[in-house]
Parts: sequence; structure tokens; C-alpha cells
Amino acid sequence: MNDQIVTYEIYCANYDLEIDSEGSKLDYQKYCNNLQLKKSERGGARPNSGRKSRTSTSETKAIRIPSNYEETVRALIQHLEGTRHINKYYPPETSNPVFLRSLHTRDGERKGDNPQMITFTTESVSAKD
Repeated sequence: MNDQIVTYEIYCANYDLEIDSEGSKLDYQKYCNNLQLKKSERGGARPNSGRKSRTSTSETKAIRIPSNYEETVRALIQHLEGTRHINKYYPPETSNPVFLRSLHTRDGERKGDNPQMITFTTESVSAKD
């Protein structure tokens, strides 16, 4: 059968169903509903579909970072999300420290282990006025 909706009587005749029986009415209803779902409405890009962002910002951007900085970048994002409310009426907030180890020295050579503690501080710019 093609993808055009046929009348109830023709549907019953094509499938050897009794007219006005409950089963044939339900089958015809399902048939009509299935034909109304067009291929364009299934799959593909749809508004508001897909995984939602972990952050409350509306736009995101994919970037590549070295894997040893992943925890530090996540800590920065968590700190920024938690300090959005800070304005001139709130004191500055400092994040919990994040520890990482850099294997590079100032001259760029790999000499040894350089432990580092990183914190982030958010304060209102207008608080300094």
C-alpha cells in the first residue's frame, strides 16, 4: 500500500476486516497515526534535542586541553558557576585548591617534578571603587 491515507471502508476491504468491529477501528486508527508521522519528524536535528549542558550557560564551545589540566579546568568552571552572584555587596570568594604536578621547569626542560597549587578568586570589579 502507498503512503496515502485511505478511507476506513477501503482499509477494511484491503485487509479483509469486518466494518464497525472494535478491532478494525483500532487497526485503522493505528494505520492513520503511523502515516501521519512523516520521516522528517523522526530522527535528525530537532529543536531542544540532544544532551543538555552541565553548566547553566546557554552556549558552549568545544576546545582541546591537555589531559593533565582537565581537573583544573573543571574546578575553574565549577568555581565560576558557584560565584555568579558576586557583585559589590559580596566579599571575594576563593576556590578550594587544585593540586597538579608540572614536569616542566622555567626553561622548558623536563627535569623533575614541580608540584603546584592553584586557586581561583572571584571578586567584583566595582568593589574596589
